[in-house]
Amino acid sequence: MKRPILRLPCVAAAAARADVPIGRLTLPRRGRRVLWAALPGLVALVGAVFAMPVSAAPGQSSDLRLAALWQTNGTVYAVAASSSGVYVGGDFTLIGRTTGAWVPIGADGARVPGWPEVNNDVYATISDGAGGWFVGGDFLGVGSVDARVVVHVRRGGRLDRAWHPNVQGGGVEALERRGNVLYLGGSFTKVDGQARAGLAAVDTRSGALMPLNPTVRGAVSSLRLSRDGRTLYLGGSFDEVGFLKRASLAAVDAATGAVRPWNPSVDDSVDAIVLAPGGKLVYVGGTFSRAGGRARSNLAAIDLQTGRATSWAPNPDEEVHAIAVNRTGSIVYVGGEFSSIGGKSRQRAAAVSARNGTATAWDPNASGRVLAIAVAAGGSPVYLGGEFDHIGAAPRDNLAAVDASTGAPTSWDPRADSGVYVLATGLNGTVFAGGDFLSVGGQRRTGLAELTVGGGSVTDWAPPLVGTVRALALRPNSSTLYVGGRYTLTSDQSSQSLVTVDTNTHVVSKWGPVLNAGVWAIAPNAEGSTVYIGGPFYVASGKSRGHLAALNAATGSLDGWNPGASGNVLAIVPAGDLVYAGGDFTSIGGAARQGLAQLTAATGAATGWTAAANDGVNTIALAGTTLYAGGDFTSIGGKSRNHLGAVDAGTGAATPWDPSANDTVNVVRPALDGSTMIVGGSFTQLGRAQRAGLAAVSTAGSLNSWNPPGPFIDGNTFDAVVFSADGALLYAGGDQTLEVFH
Repeated sequence: MKRPILRLPCVAAAAARADVPIGRLTLPRRGRRVLWAALPGLVALVGAVFAMPVSAAPGQSSDLRLAALWQTNGTVYAVAASSSGVYVGGDFTLIGRTTGAWVPIGADGARVPGWPEVNNDVYATISDGAGGWFVGGDFLGVGSVDARVVVHVRRGGRLDRAWHPNVQGGGVEALERRGNVLYLGGSFTKVDGQARAGLAAVDTRSGALMPLNPTVRGAVSSLRLSRDGRTLYLGGSFDEVGFLKRASLAAVDAATGAVRPWNPSVDDSVDAIVLAPGGKLVYVGGTFSRAGGRARSNLAAIDLQTGRATSWAPNPDEEVHAIAVNRTGSIVYVGGEFSSIGGKSRQRAAAVSARNGTATAWDPNASGRVLAIAVAAGGSPVYLGGEFDHIGAAPRDNLAAVDASTGAPTSWDPRADSGVYVLATGLNGTVFAGGDFLSVGGQRRTGLAELTVGGGSVTDWAPPLVGTVRALALRPNSSTLYVGGRYTLTSDQSSQSLVTVDTNTHVVSKWGPVLNAGVWAIAPNAEGSTVYIGGPFYVASGKSRGHLAALNAATGSLDGWNPGASGNVLAIVPAGDLVYAGGDFTSIGGAARQGLAQLTAATGAATGWTAAANDGVNTIALAGTTLYAGGDFTSIGGKSRNHLGAVDAGTGAATPWDPSANDTVNVVRPALDGSTMIVGGSFTQLGRAQRAGLAAVSTAGSLNSWNPPGPFIDGNTFDAVVFSADGALLYAGGDQTLEVFH
């Protein structure tokens, strides 16, 4: 199957999770590969928790262990922590606890507890016939166990640790089973050390490799057995099976692997195969324009005797990813990326007549592509999975159930945070969903959410915002939360860049001047009298304010302070009678200043202080007499510094502090005692040490041994780091993740 283009969300994780026992280091990841060869030495290092000192005072120890892990379906750009709650801002619409990429969902739409978490993409699942399931994909762990590519989960959710075929060279994209034989299709090249290209069979009881070995040149993404179990049909992106030409669709002897003469010759990939109930033809969907000797756009019915396409021709105008047939065989449900099929306008999901290929009145009207379809045992509802956020007018996040007659969505609303690739119905109305999601059952919150203290749960407060929140800051007494970004209020559709939230009553109020663009930085001064804002705006209440402004904290009125930056201001630090600013500017306060400047709080004029960066500065933090900075630069304060450096707050000269990140730094925050800086970004190394997007560096310049994400080839991206008021908790947010550390 030509897999959907996947986002590559970066989900930081650690072995220590409150609800998962620690064995091997098994982390929920999407689009990442773990250096598993390094794990034996790391297991001893990890132990039951991360207990690595960050900034311990003499006679004290300081643990950083993962207390809570949250997933979002977007980026967390900002976090603010008060004594009453934790505020999270970003461009997400869902936030939920990690569940893994394969989840059983009950008839009520809730996750069924007791089943293990699969840590990466799931492409296929099939019943073992005894209440358990086989699961295939591109994962490396299940629960706390190192388990690769294909696993067996017994009834009730217990992982079958004795069953572990060693599949190498690629993932498993398709599964089919008959009796004690499990067929695997995918892009792999070996099983148990023996050559098996794209197709293999293993024993369902022992996992032992079976002789079937037709050798596929390409990838297999769909498998179906004939009614008598003697023939295995395979579809995908291949051009040869058993050294015979077979384009994207073929049939082999289910016992020996011998290639059947049947040869429909499809001119592009086949993503889905479904056997018609009568056993005389097979429905195939994909990206093709010819199949079985006829012009057929993306969907065809192929005769199982002749290999010829029948006259059935719904002709969807775009790719088909999923097919399901109702119990009587009269209706064929189709999902994909099309907007017309069977002579009707149908958005990505349709039901067509098995007799003549015309579209029925059934019209769920999905907002995005449908990648999986399953029909309930009773014939209704029809379950849809994919990458969508609405079915008709009803919000549905990548999972939905619709009435088989009307196409209207039911109340079933599990909410997956990313794509769903596979659906299978089980006992008692349970539906098993797999994909590249990591959370099912999250709460809908658009751009802003509140967690309880400690990050244990989402509060009931649903902020009336629609859009992106880029900056959060609390007034010094924590009574007011300033919210910056670009969004609308549900009560007012005019664009907003700045509002306040009363942290006691949760009342959201318009505040500050009308801005022509967003707010990306907010910094109240220590006295709470002035609030500085920065971002892409350049007009405030009709007055020129180049990317930086000062507001009266009591009234929100625009101050006369007007440094006039030439480009985005991304970071602001008030410091008594001075204000430090970082961003993408080349001039500010009436002087040439690149990336970093010191301004007077009275007039906004640039001082004589110069600490020029040769590229953008995304973050700054003041600790004592030192100003720490991170960004895209490779020099700052007159010295070579890769993405991370420090300058003297009085002179602007670079200090010896030089952690040397290998990629962008987005956030730098000091621990409460000022002896350690927490650093976040998209880097994978600091100096010669591997650090996947999050690290702790002492103010003396030494890298702390704390390394929560583990040894990844690709790093995470973190954009926000904040300590709780008492310093007991660290919150770190970024690309599709929020982590809470003790």
